[in-house]
Amino acid sequence: MAIHLGTVTTIVASSPDAARDILQRHDAAFSGRSIPDGTHVFAHNTHSMGWLPASSPRWRALRKVCSGELFVPHRLDMHQSLRQEKLAREGTPVCVGRLGFMTALNLLSSTIFSTELAILDDRHVKPSDFKAMLAELNVTVGLPNLSDFIPEVAWLDLQGLRRRIEGLFTRLHAMIGEQIEHQMRDRAAIAGAPTKKNFLDVLLDYHNFLDDLFSAGTDTSSATVEWAMAELLLNPSCMSRAREELDQVIGSKEHVEESDIGQLKYLQAIVKETFRLHPPAPFLLPHVAERTTQVWPEPEKFMPERFLEKEVDFKAETSSSCPLGPGEGCVRGGCWLLAWFISCSRPCCIALSGGFP
Repeated sequence: MAIHLGTVTTIVASSPDAARDILQRHDAAFSGRSIPDGTHVFAHNTHSMGWLPASSPRWRALRKVCSGELFVPHRLDMHQSLRQEKLAREGTPVCVGRLGFMTALNLLSSTIFSTELAILDDRHVKPSDFKAMLAELNVTVGLPNLSDFIPEVAWLDLQGLRRRIEGLFTRLHAMIGEQIEHQMRDRAAIAGAPTKKNFLDVLLDYHNFLDDLFSAGTDTSSATVEWAMAELLLNPSCMSRAREELDQVIGSKEHVEESDIGQLKYLQAIVKETFRLHPPAPFLLPHVAERTTQVWPEPEKFMPERFLEKEVDFKAETSSSCPLGPGEGCVRGGCWLLAWFISCSRPCCIALSGGFP
């Protein structure tokens, strides 16, 4: 189906077969991006992995940094104790969404800066405007912009979106710049002494790439965990089965370990079902494609068992859903998200609180 939006012709891939043709079978031909006008602020589109073409040498270099430095087992193992420390809070109710965001933010900032950007004490998560700033940035970039449909008037910035995005990026860059300065001062203070290399040492040549990591790696991760917890509350039988599997696999151990993930088949199915019902980036495919009954039996029902009957790889050509992104553009953080979710599940007792809709 073709839709004419101003001077831009948009093709809608409204079935899994059409999406596979465009995004997987002919991935190289369609790997270019339609770049929103707002992302031209600070030349972000020329530095961001999300907007660079897959054929670009810089895109491939950033991809290599992700696959070789960030989303690798030894990075996850380094922060296993951090995940356990942040999530094993007993006796005090917490907001899953806020706690999830703060944990994701601290995991990223600890990997990149060797320090935590969010403060988590024994009583509560201290409020921060960082989550609101990132949420506003993601929403603003995704808003329909007249400049994208009629490029001739882009210089007028009629909706003021470019100015809003510029202000948000300025705030984000100030925060990141402060952390980089601290890190550089620490390195200078111990010049000549052997130090443990963190992710920032790898990224000093890719400053702008940090924008992508924080905007894409925090709010989306916490939202997925929050949706999974909500679905488990609404489906007590799934919750019971998940706890039974944890008891069988983990036994008397106090915490889930990263090495246990492969044996937790039902928890993996829960994460996949959460991706299917509540994809982190729902506009990768139209919503109607996620609800085609020919693809998913009872598509509106939360049913992790569907992923136990057959092995489903969201990155494979045969997959009927691509919540993590298709083809070469697939997000590399799926393994980290899965490990984090399973670490959440063991020590926490989740329940409905007053005022839940």
